[in-house]
Amino acid sequence: MALTERQKKRIDWLNQMLTPEQRQAILYAYLDVTAVSKIVGDEDNWDWRVIAELGKATTETKADLEREFPFLLEDNGELI
Repeated sequence: MALTERQKKRIDWLNQMLTPEQRQAILYAYLDVTAVSKIVGDEDNWDWRVIAELGKATTETKADLEREFPFLLEDNGELI
């Protein structure tokens, strides 16, 4: 699937505005959410070891996101 010009501009902007650590935190969060979505959607094939690994991964990803995007920790009624 080819990117549109708008998507390319957004990616360029993000690459300029975010640190490599922030981009990595976003990528890992996306991968974790994708994996959890697949597992939760397939109840017949749940593997508790995989679920445990995902629990660990999501905990680490949450910490990465909070470190790289401290505004996520703000309790202003909008984000938490």
